[in-house]
Amino acid sequence: MTKSPPAAPTRLGGKSVDPVRCAFSSDGRLIASVGTDQVNGTEISRLILWDVASKKPGTSFDLPAEIFPHVTFAPDGRHVVVGTGRGIYVLRISATSPKK
Repeated sequence: MTKSPPAAPTRLGGKSVDPVRCAFSSDGRLIASVGTDQVNGTEISRLILWDVASKKPGTSFDLPAEIFPHVTFAPDGRHVVVGTGRGIYVLRISATSPKK
């Protein structure tokens, strides 16, 4: 039996000052990523929802900056939870749009 080589990784895009944390939604249609970014000289944490099929970013949501934010989807698939040293943020989402 000949094994096929693994598929090449797909880069969705984006950049971050620090490592990015990611989580897949339970249905596999979205990836939530959160990392630290610079906006107008101010450091922020940015949550981005990525559409897996199109490989494009959806809506982003800015939070207070943290070096090590963490992200996960709630079991219901309708909420994203971001944990930081400044608090826990729960964002209700539709297919591509987070809402506070």
